[in-house]
Amino acid sequence: MQTPVDPVPSGVGLRSRSVLLIDPDLGTRSWAASVLESERYAVMQASTLPEAKELLQEAVPDAVLVDIIRWSREKCEAFIRELKNCSRLRSTAVIVLSNSSRSRIASAAIKVGANDCIEKPLRPDILLAKLETHLYYRQTLLRLERGNELLHHFDAIDHLTRLFNRRALNEAIRIAVAQASQARSCIAILLIHIDDFNAVIDQFGDRTAEETLRKTGTILHGVLREGDLIGRWGGEEFCAVLSRINSEDVVLVAERLRGAVESSLMTSHMGERFSVTASIGIAWTYTCEEKYETFLVETANRALCDAQKQGRNLVVMDNLEMMEDLDII
Repeated sequence: MQTPVDPVPSGVGLRSRSVLLIDPDLGTRSWAASVLESERYAVMQASTLPEAKELLQEAVPDAVLVDIIRWSREKCEAFIRELKNCSRLRSTAVIVLSNSSRSRIASAAIKVGANDCIEKPLRPDILLAKLETHLYYRQTLLRLERGNELLHHFDAIDHLTRLFNRRALNEAIRIAVAQASQARSCIAILLIHIDDFNAVIDQFGDRTAEETLRKTGTILHGVLREGDLIGRWGGEEFCAVLSRINSEDVVLVAERLRGAVESSLMTSHMGERFSVTASIGIAWTYTCEEKYETFLVETANRALCDAQKQGRNLVVMDNLEMMEDLDII
């Protein structure tokens, strides 16, 4: 079952620093590697650009130091562009090693994505200082990216139930409908309403009502199949998206959801035990089209209203294939 991952990070936790050193001159390469290793860098070495590309198929170094003296401007630019266009390596710092006679190539390399240039002959203090500066920037970038991911995650989560919120559910429905339309497969939308929820608030207060919502969300989440989506639609209402399910099975799943809620005991903040029930409306179709996105939700809502009118604690399904005069704009 698809569900939000735990939004609490286990720590940004950056790995130990690593550098890919590309230089055709063995003496220079060995000397630079010894300087870096003395500062506890993990160093990979390559003598050619093709050899470096092979290493980068698997490795994601924090920085790449590349000598551009022995290669043409075109080869240098192509290598740096390829490296910077790789999503895995987008935050890897690229520092070119050059000399005064190759300043134009160094400038061109920076224009196509290199982060900096160090002039040969290399000085240990300059090499380490520039590398430390760029790795600090890299760590900051990674933390910002992680922060943006968390913000995006929190924006999709209902803070009370820790399930998807309505915004995320709307996007999930849009995607599921598009996939069902393309695959010509079945899809169902379930709207699940906790019956007479205001009575819980009146009798036990807001604190218990919130805990009832949390526990109900957990119960519903635990019943659904692997791959199904569940979230809080708003208030005391939940929404589930079930793909690739026939009309008989979706009713069975809905009955399991309803029964699980009915059979579970809730506890007030004063220790009193009570139970709640749920009404469920289903919209189901096997000839889904992308324009059905809104209509499926509206149909599920009508089925939910029918379940409530018929006495609550019921499951009602509207089969779009059985509807007459189906006219969706």
